[in-house]
Amino acid sequence: MRRYADFVTEDVLGAIQEDAAIADNVIKAGETVSLRIEDGLLHARGSDTGRATGTATRDAQPGEDVGVTGFAGIIDLEPGTIELVQVPSIRSGGSRNVPHAALTEACAGAELVVCAGVEAVVAARSADIAVDTWFAPGPVAANAATLGLDVAVIATVDHIGRVTDALRDADVSYGVTDGR
Repeated sequence: MRRYADFVTEDVLGAIQEDAAIADNVIKAGETVSLRIEDGLLHARGSDTGRATGTATRDAQPGEDVGVTGFAGIIDLEPGTIELVQVPSIRSGGSRNVPHAALTEACAGAELVVCAGVEAVVAARSADIAVDTWFAPGPVAANAATLGLDVAVIATVDHIGRVTDALRDADVSYGVTDGR
């Protein structure tokens, strides 16, 4: 948990002069705004009651981007989870050997589903699981979890090492499920 607080205060708040946030309500330039992370994105609300605050640099309507500077405080952020689901390579039967129910259960509650390997994509599609991306699954999952999203990574045995290397490099924890 401390790592996520450090990430938010040092990487997100401390290292930037001005950043963009999504306005949650009408905001006027110069107004103190409270800050929060939702769906991995920075949001600002015209209010000085939050634990993390900043100053709006321009006017914005709800849903528009607004510049924020003068960051102070800590954004409340619970880290997301990563569930890594291992599926067989084509040499071991590929997606045909993945029970749909087990895969669906392993991905239940995930806000983001990423795949590593063709067999993983086909297994997800055949189980009617919407795949968000198959590009850079390890770094994508690590970044999303760091920003509070729960992630399911479906990976073939051949690709799992590259995914776990990225997760270890990002210092995020993960669980592993055998999807066979």
